[in-house]
Formats: sequence, structure tokens, C-alpha cells
Amino acid sequence: MSAQVYIPNGTAALHRVFNKQGQPIDGKGVIPQQDLIALETLNLNVSAPVAEKELGFYETGIKSIDLLAPIPYGGIYNLIGPLGLGKLVIVEELIHNLVTRKHGFTVAVTMGETSYEATNLGTSIVEIHTQAQTAVIFEPQSEKPEVSLQLIQVGLGVARQLRSQGHEVLLLIDEQVTKYARALHLPGLAAAVRAAGITTLLLNQDEEEGQAADGQIVMSRPLAEQRLYPAVDRQLSTSTLLQSNITDLEHQHTAQQVRALLQQAAALQQQTTHSPQDLQLLHRATRLNLFLTQPFFVAETFSGIPGEYLSLAETLSSIQGLLSGRYDSLPEATFSFVGAIDQVVAKNQIIQ
Repeated sequence: MSAQVYIPNGTAALHRVFNKQGQPIDGKGVIPQQDLIALETLNLNVSAPVAEKELGFYETGIKSIDLLAPIPYGGIYNLIGPLGLGKLVIVEELIHNLVTRKHGFTVAVTMGETSYEATNLGTSIVEIHTQAQTAVIFEPQSEKPEVSLQLIQVGLGVARQLRSQGHEVLLLIDEQVTKYARALHLPGLAAAVRAAGITTLLLNQDEEEGQAADGQIVMSRPLAEQRLYPAVDRQLSTSTLLQSNITDLEHQHTAQQVRALLQQAAALQQQTTHSPQDLQLLHRATRLNLFLTQPFFVAETFSGIPGEYLSLAETLSSIQGLLSGRYDSLPEATFSFVGAIDQVVAKNQIIQ
């Protein structure tokens, strides 16, 4: 960028919308000079690698994600899938849990035809009423990769300043931005956000558009068609944390068992005859798939079911009990859209 770019320093960015020059474009007036900082002084460079640091675990409270595709704290992650499979609802739930559980903030980087509110990401932010906890970086639609790069740099700068003040931050980069930024390859983006401790989520239409990242959440059309939400693909959703010492062996082993059981069940479904052991495995896999559904806080108005947040410990304990066969005798229908496994048990006690 040739001209000097100034961005809001910390919480001055919240509930505001800025362009790629860091200028407010929401009609709410200028940012006071004392609340601005020169972007170049932050030494951000998303096109050249910088020193990386070890990642931690960012708990989302969403069973299927924390179990099978744990998000690295301060890492970069792909959320992959077309619209209509529940991708934006996952984004909304992540924002909701960040605001309510961690008292954190979101920085959203997006492009569109008219205003940020008209973009998919902007619509989500407005619908869940988190504008006050969000800073938005927006530009009209452009196919120029350098525009996407400028947007990302400003968004990263704003996120970094919020993080430096001790706030939890989630940086969301919309698919319209990642689509064109892909031409730049951005080899240093992951390293840059890690160095700043900023958890970053890239929205993408398909796996081919995904940037090199620490993991991915892939949306599944078959699961969505069965209304098994969140429709997180059990096999394609992955994380580097499951191959590191950040996650303990219990977590890694449980995730492996889940994938293996579902793979076995998929193979058995292609057969015409089944042994009693086969049927037991198939029914257990069905219970597992149903249990990996979850009522979301942001969907309470539509579902009528109170949202659930599970700690990783609750998720692992519940899944391990299910894998062991402890709950094989319980009706399959009671496993869907609950929190921990004790809710399944409670459902059956009421039925009886």
C-alpha cells in the first residue's frame, strides 16, 4: 500500500465499518486521532512467512468440531461448503459462543455489491445482534487480488490490536475475499495470525479454494439432507491438533474410533445381509451420528430447542460411553439434538 494507512486502535473499531484504507464508511463520523495507529508500525506481512509458535486448543462448545476437527487457538482454519448446508449457522454459533462465553470480539472481512449488511457474513452478524462486538472491514466486490490483500491486512491489524489489549478475537474472512486472495497464495497468513495469537476462520465454497491451514471443517450435503445439523463431515473435517501433543491421546484415540465406526457402518450398508454383530454396529453408528447433532443457541427461535454448549471433557466422556455400547439399549430417536449424553438418559427416564 502506497499511502499511509491508519486503523482504529483496539475497541475503537467495534460497531464500526471500515474500508481497505482503514477509513470509516458507516456514516458515524471519524475516529479520533488518539484512537488511531499506523498499520505499517505493526509489521504485518501476510505475503511472507514469519516465525510461528505452537498452537493451543480453541474450544467452540460444538461437539462435532471439538471432537473431530478441533480449532487451533491462534491458528488459521478453513470452513468449507456451499450455502444451504448450515455453514453460516456454524459461523453465527461461533460468534455467539465467543461473545457470551469468552466476552470476545469478532473482526469480519468481507466484500459485496452494496453494503456489508447485504453480504452473507454481514447478514449473520446483524441477525444475531452482535454488531456491538464486531468490527467490519468492507469493500465493494472486486476481482483484484491486491484489494483482498489490503482488506486482510487491515482486518488483521484491527484484530491484532484488540488481541494486544487482552481480548479474545475471532477473525472471519469471507469467501468473496478468500476467493480472489487465493491468487496470491498468502504463504505467510497462517504464520502472521499465529504470531499475533488470532484465531482465524476462512470461509470457502469448496476444498480447492481453501488456503493452506491448520485444519478444516467441511460441510456434508448427505448429513444436511438428513437434517443432521451441524452437518459437519465426520471424515473430511480434520485438524493438525489431532496429530500433535496439544491434544492428549484420549482425544486422538476417541476421534479415531468415531471415524472408524462410521466407516465400518458405511461399508456394511452396502451389504444385503448382516450378522447380529453387524446390526449392533450399524445401530451404534446411527446413535453416534444422531448424537453428533446439537441444538444451537442462534437457532433457538426456529428450532424451539434451547442451545447447548459442551466442554471438550463432556464431549469425550459422552462419546466414549456411546462407543463402549453402554447406551445401545436406548431408542435411537432420543439421541438427536441434545447436549451431553446424560440428556439422552434423562429423555428415556421420562419416556419410561
